[in-house]
Amino acid sequence: MIFKAEIENYLGLDVIRGRDAFGRKMYKIPCSVCRKPVFRRAFSIKNVYKCDYCKLVEKEKWKSLEKELTERLLDELNPQTRAERKFDKAVQKMFLKRKDIEEYSRAIKAAKTRCELYDSIPEIFVAIELLHQGYRIIPQQKLASYRLDFVIPDIKTVIEVDSKIFHSNKDREIIKDFAIKNNLGQDWKVLHIATDYIMKDMIKIASYFREVLK
Repeated sequence: MIFKAEIENYLGLDVIRGRDAFGRKMYKIPCSVCRKPVFRRAFSIKNVYKCDYCKLVEKEKWKSLEKELTERLLDELNPQTRAERKFDKAVQKMFLKRKDIEEYSRAIKAAKTRCELYDSIPEIFVAIELLHQGYRIIPQQKLASYRLDFVIPDIKTVIEVDSKIFHSNKDREIIKDFAIKNNLGQDWKVLHIATDYIMKDMIKIASYFREVLK
């Protein structure tokens, strides 16, 4: 039989009295992870002792792992690709406060066939709207060292969906526009639309397309 005193000497544990409200003896045990003291009324060599913080961290790790495993399982059960799921979420967001989703059904279906080509939710919004308005679009068209977000060959127009950083860099924008016109022709038109504007009010962007793309 192993006596408590031997355990204390072997592990270097401090036995402290008066740590609880009843003045009972408490074991001062180092946390197995961070080594901070953990106070317990009983002790067993077989047990692993952790402080409250390390328990919380471990719990969060398990939650994260559980979420990851759930997502993997859903991926296996659901044949949708990541791009398709992203597209569906974008459609939900686009028509969250609108009631005309049925009018866009054909455009949504057509846009989804090339969903892997859209880099962002604003690009998905633009693709759906352009298709809805009857334009034939080529997303992510390679040109020289650039990729053009949308090319509309029938009306000789390029539409660039620019992030806030790119939209604020006018020099970079001018250089890219020059390359587009130099390769496609001076009669081509280049439209730059900031992602912020698209996310803020897609209905206004749709009206803008109707006015400009004539």
